[in-house]
Amino acid sequence: MNLSQSVKIFFLIMSFVCQVKAQIKIIDFESKNAIPFVEIFSQKGQLIGIADANGILSDNIIGTIKNANNADFTLNHMAYKEFVISKDELLKSTTIELTHKTWDLNEVVVKAKKKKYYLKITGYYRSYQLNDDALYFYVDGQVEFLYPPNQRKGASNKRLHERYYAILDKLNPKKGQTAIINSVGPAVPEAELNVEELRKEFEVLKEQEEAFTLKAKKSKYKTGVLSKNGLNKTVTYDIGYITPENEKKYKGFGLETIIKNKNSYAVFSSKDLEKPNIAELMYYKLFIKLLAKNKNQSLKFFYQFSLLEQSIIHLILKSQPGFLIYFLLKFFCLNLLNDLGFHPKSCKS
Repeated sequence: MNLSQSVKIFFLIMSFVCQVKAQIKIIDFESKNAIPFVEIFSQKGQLIGIADANGILSDNIIGTIKNANNADFTLNHMAYKEFVISKDELLKSTTIELTHKTWDLNEVVVKAKKKKYYLKITGYYRSYQLNDDALYFYVDGQVEFLYPPNQRKGASNKRLHERYYAILDKLNPKKGQTAIINSVGPAVPEAELNVEELRKEFEVLKEQEEAFTLKAKKSKYKTGVLSKNGLNKTVTYDIGYITPENEKKYKGFGLETIIKNKNSYAVFSSKDLEKPNIAELMYYKLFIKLLAKNKNQSLKFFYQFSLLEQSIIHLILKSQPGFLIYFLLKFFCLNLLNDLGFHPKSCKS
């Protein structure tokens, strides 16, 4: 091998090495496991980006951080303590460790009666509400969802611990005004979220081997994407149940409400794109925008859930709601509750 060939090989190797970019991965301080969907914010509170299901910051996010005129950045995840890191330190890092939040939980005793098996999903949730783009309510904490076997919709939920904030000077309506709507809290992920169920509401078109597109049956507007990431072994469902093109209107009790948007985003640790299981849920996000016409007010609701653990347990069967309450829910507001992502069995216990 002559000198000329050696030089060429050297430059080829160096070119390859330069193209390999160091990844920045966000992990748990104790377990060293990846933390999915960590949010990165600038000093001014602007969202820079969100880590992927493996806790890795994309090249786009790293590029934005490099070009940003910020000395520090904040890493935020509902299950972990907020972490502030300098720009230089962040860009030098290959891993960033976050520490779990601690919660004081009350002990619960269940008496032996007739029992039934449930899928229990425990995790952290965060929810906040904007009225005319101003923050009114915020809540976060730990929640437990119980899914009975063979139940197609909804689940009961129990808030194990939570923090609640309200903008007090905005909660005293002026004379002649109606009370302020408050809908923060944990939104229940659907038990049956799969292609078969979605075909009842959408046209589901297979675009390629690992992706589906959803279209509204009447308007033909594209309303969602189902995709599979073979590398991460995850399945993502990004669904627009209600869009400005197919908004829904409700009237009842002298009120008129228009739902402008209802979008959900779910990530499953599954290889099955067509039928992921609720037991494989990793992350769930729901966004709702509605207009309260009587008050001429725009309301936006944000809900997030991140899995902590799941298991099969058995509990006592709980009594169902009284007939009168169920009658009112069913005939006056059941459709509205379902479209908003809430169900009669989904209540605080």
